[in-house]
Parts: sequence; C-alpha cells; structure tokens
Amino acid sequence: VEIKSIRNGRSRRFIIILSSHRQRIHQKERMKMTEIRTEKKIDGVTAPKLDARLKEALAGGETELVIDMDETTYISSVGLRAFVSAQKKINKTGGSMVLTHVKPCILEIFEVTGFAGVLTIES
Repeated sequence: VEIKSIRNGRSRRFIIILSSHRQRIHQKERMKMTEIRTEKKIDGVTAPKLDARLKEALAGGETELVIDMDETTYISSVGLRAFVSAQKKINKTGGSMVLTHVKPCILEIFEVTGFAGVLTIES
C-alpha cells in the first residue's frame, strides 16, 4: 500500500495505490502516460531541450505526462516557461501533467512565482 499526496494549487489530493509495481506499469501503458526525467539544472542550456521534449510528446498525441524532477535542484525562468506552456496545451486537451519528486527548493520557486497554482505538483 502506498499513499501519495498531490498538490494542485492550494488544494491537495491523496491517492492510495493498492497494486503491485507490475500492475502500475501496465496501467501507465494503458493510459498512454509519458514520463520525462528532468536534468539537475533546468537553465538556459537545458530548458530548450526540455521544452522540445514536452512539445514532441504533445504533438505525438500524448495527453498524460509525468515529469520526474528527482534530480533537479535548480530551475530558471526559461524552465518555468516550458512547464507553463506545456500545461496550457494539456489543459486544452483535457489531459494532465504531474510534476513528481519535486525538491523543497524547487517547490518554493513554484510557490513564490505563483506557478504552484497552475501546475500539478506531487510531493
């Protein structure tokens, strides 16, 4: 049993996962979920690559994105812009984008900039 907390703006949802790892992988495939891992720094050099990967996934018809930010310890305004742009496109399709494993220092940036209210962030 695993309990996850997902923050979307000021509200918070809790998800209880009762399935095994194997079943969760199958569910991800069935839902056509795409997982993207971010680099340690999302700055002027790496943000355009991230933006291109997000745009490519969306252009390919993906509507469910999971962004694994476990490695990320820095994000610039260019990185923030890439996420907000992708979120706007996903909102139009009725899909979802969840940022996972967000470190406290990055979460603080999302909150200070107001993007925590726009993005779905899993803590």
